Amino acid sequence: MKLFITTKKEAKKKLIFYSRIQVLILDDFLINYLDQERSVILFSLIKMRDERGTTTIATSQYELSDWNNFVEANNNYAIAGSVRRRLLNNGFTILIEKS
Repeated sequence: MKLFITTKKEAKKKLIFYSRIQVLILDDFLINYLDQERSVILFSLIKMRDERGTTTIATSQYELSDWNNFVEANNNYAIAGSVRRRLLNNGFTILIEKS
């Protein structure tokens, strides 16, 4: 599989591919900071999956309220908020704490 996307057509094709997977697991979700471009790609993917009704599982070391700190949106938290809402609207949260 090719790691880098070079054209918009190729990017759209990848988004469609990942939006159709029945269960997509995003392990260590938002462990690294996402720049503006990657934030928009993430939002597009989550939106497409939400519209298709496919299952997305995200694991993270951070609280939901901290996700805004890892998504760049020109100081506009709409993208991070939209991603969070789309993951939670028809889902649930399991919090596992250290003993």
